[in-house]
Amino acid sequence: MKAVVVIPVYKSQLNDREYTSFEACCRILRKYTLCLVTYNQFDDTVYCQIACLYNVKLQVEYFEDYYFKNIHGYNRLMLSADFYHRFDEFRYMLVYQLDAYVFRDELQKWCGCDFDYIGAPLFAPGFRYSTQYALVGNGGFSLRKTQVFESLFHTKLTWHQLLQVKYPKNPYINWRKKIVYTLMLWALGRFDGLFYFLTYFVDEDRFFSCALLGTSMKLSVPPVEKAMFFAFDQGGAFWFDQTKCVLPFGVHAWSHDSTYKNFYCRFIPLQHE
Repeated sequence: MKAVVVIPVYKSQLNDREYTSFEACCRILRKYTLCLVTYNQFDDTVYCQIACLYNVKLQVEYFEDYYFKNIHGYNRLMLSADFYHRFDEFRYMLVYQLDAYVFRDELQKWCGCDFDYIGAPLFAPGFRYSTQYALVGNGGFSLRKTQVFESLFHTKLTWHQLLQVKYPKNPYINWRKKIVYTLMLWALGRFDGLFYFLTYFVDEDRFFSCALLGTSMKLSVPPVEKAMFFAFDQGGAFWFDQTKCVLPFGVHAWSHDSTYKNFYCRFIPLQHE
């Protein structure tokens, strides 16, 4: 199945762990189309030099600068129809942030499972290290069925669908005001898709893994017991025990100091340390 590896980047220089992440991507997934997603005028010299070592010719897709200024902008990009439309020639996309790492090429295998979305299991807020309280899945290393995602953001929501969407608990966000704002847009006929709602409400991966549960727009995802073989995110050592010491296809958020020193240093050699 035709798949593209999408690598969001905003830094022209890489630290040692980002270099290790990108090098693994080029080395192990080089037979696929590898595409940087970034802003206009981005200097991709370092990335091209690394890719050249593995005879990889990088593609680049440019988007507006504001998508790369902070996490809010990144969420807006990943929650827009235009992003997925750029890749609609591919049936699947693997989103590969530069705090991800891939151990081996299982991309075709996971594409063949025919899920809409696959990501590492995430623990529900307030619960850690129990499969009972885990959801699928993290967006930093995730497989997405491109046309399903594009069509999702063209969806014209009905009143009933709007009420179905779950609102995540966050003490720093005034949900009541945002719900009122959303309903006003809907009543005025300006709320014709998910983008207006999602821009302000939730991180992109939490939206796909949590907010759509129980709605008619729910994506097909694997059970936690299968997703843990796709990727680890939170609690790498816990999931390694759950898989009976089998490393997954890839991991996300491996490069934080304590996480790396306490677990991933056994499996991921740094290129320049």
